[in-house]
Amino acid sequence: MVSAAYGTHRICPPWVRLRRMAAPLPPAEWRQCLVATPAWAAITAYAETSSATRDGLIYRAVQRGLATPTELATVADEVSRVPDRRHLMRVIAATADGAESHLETLGLRTVFATREFSGFIRQHRLRVQETAYRLDMYDPITRTAVELDGTETHGVATQRARDIRRDAKLASAGIVTLRFTYGDIADRAQWCRTMVRKTLAARSAVAQWA
Repeated sequence: MVSAAYGTHRICPPWVRLRRMAAPLPPAEWRQCLVATPAWAAITAYAETSSATRDGLIYRAVQRGLATPTELATVADEVSRVPDRRHLMRVIAATADGAESHLETLGLRTVFATREFSGFIRQHRLRVQETAYRLDMYDPITRTAVELDGTETHGVATQRARDIRRDAKLASAGIVTLRFTYGDIADRAQWCRTMVRKTLAARSAVAQWA
């Protein structure tokens, strides 16, 4: 997609789409070409992408350090036509809380949003044997981690092997990891809460007898 000043008329090949902008976008330079800043590009692409995939654009922009949640929210306020603006702002707010996918947002804001799980640290970062890790949820008292696994990457055999090695290394530091799939979070929320609740109780009992 190429942005141009309002009123511009050009004949473009089929793979180029010309979008006429009423106001100029703040530019950034990429390989000696002027392009839209990542925040503007993400919000513009969000408006042009199907509802099934558009949230991923926002999560990836923040995850890869291309734009901050504040920058995305500012642009979203300035763009006049954004589909389902309320949902977009909720996604941006979720990235500000540390969520990096729809699954994490669903888990952190819906399934585990009750008071009994308030002791968990969200998006906790630590180092074990000189390796840095980020845990979706971490209870420092019982040393319990909860990971929310999407199907896009965690369903791949190589990623599954990495997850197993990661869990083993965390276990060597006394951290037990519970993993839930997208289906678990979306369809069996109560079961997920029960499993975490029972694990915390068991780990607390072990700590008291140690």
